[in-house]
Amino acid sequence: MINEKGAMTDTQLKRLTEDQKAATVKRLYDDVLKLREAKHETLVKKVYREEPSKTISTTQLQESVARQHDAEMERRKMKAEQLKQKFYAEAEPHKMGPAELAESVQRIYNDSVRHKQDGARKLDQKYTFKRPTQQKISPDTMKESASRLSKPKKTTYTDDEIDKVYGF
Repeated sequence: MINEKGAMTDTQLKRLTEDQKAATVKRLYDDVLKLREAKHETLVKKVYREEPSKTISTTQLQESVARQHDAEMERRKMKAEQLKQKFYAEAEPHKMGPAELAESVQRIYNDSVRHKQDGARKLDQKYTFKRPTQQKISPDTMKESASRLSKPKKTTYTDDEIDKVYGF
């Protein structure tokens, strides 16, 4: 009933009754679904591997947290001590006497006043209006300049240039 390729021929299909055809279709459909489900299952197992959960007891967890906390606090204390020795060992606290204190306050005040005056002077230089300096011009230079400016550079004009000047 089945040829060498594993399929039925047309003449064999014609001989089957409707019930046999329906059963064959249902069997083929079920086989395809089973193959797809099997393939899906293998892919799911391949991608989403299931591993048993790893749990530890609460006492082990508390001991681990305490150990990590103690180690971290010890590390922080050591780091703080190193920084304190590095930066604060050289600088001993110094008490100022009344004369030194008065001198320091006066110096700070003078510096701030001088800084303020320097800023005001820079702003004045930058933003105040300055008149240009006037220069004395000799009468000969003035006459020469007036005669030069009173004469046109060009004496002959074309019609197109005149029309352009008057807007025609």
